[in-house]
Amino acid sequence: MDKQFQLRIESDYTSLAEVVKSVLHTIFFHRIMTLVSPVEVQLGYGVQYVKVDDSEIEEIINQKTLQFIHLETFKVNKVAEERIEIRFEKQNFLKNICWEQWNLDFIVKRKADNKQKLLENLEDILIKISQYANTHKDHIPQLTSQEKNFPYEVNINSNGWNKKLKRMWSNSQFKE
Repeated sequence: MDKQFQLRIESDYTSLAEVVKSVLHTIFFHRIMTLVSPVEVQLGYGVQYVKVDDSEIEEIINQKTLQFIHLETFKVNKVAEERIEIRFEKQNFLKNICWEQWNLDFIVKRKADNKQKLLENLEDILIKISQYANTHKDHIPQLTSQEKNFPYEVNINSNGWNKKLKRMWSNSQFKE
């Protein structure tokens, strides 16, 4: 059974890209098991986080962030809730077995009611990630010498209308 962590992250749309990147980078920094060079990042509003200096991870996080911030639900709703899942896996013979999953539920408002509250929420989330990662290590499998790192997935689970319509159409009551 995999270890699951659930986080609820609040943001306004104008800060969403930086918030998503900071959260994803913080998780990857704590779960990349090879020797890495840490890079400290200072956000414009005084929040700091550490990321891994790795071009492959940087590219994936940039792609997923762009994909996430361009979801249709953010454009049509005053408040939208969407999820990003990060899964770390261990290769076992012919399949990958998930040993850890991070469920990141983003609550996104078009405009911030209280920017300071959102910044405090982000700081709290980054601290929680560090605490969870440092406290919960017993479930992490041993990295074999063949592996550079554990395989991972970053999935965006949209709750938008497109997904709801697809579910309705795939439901048997709508089939002929």
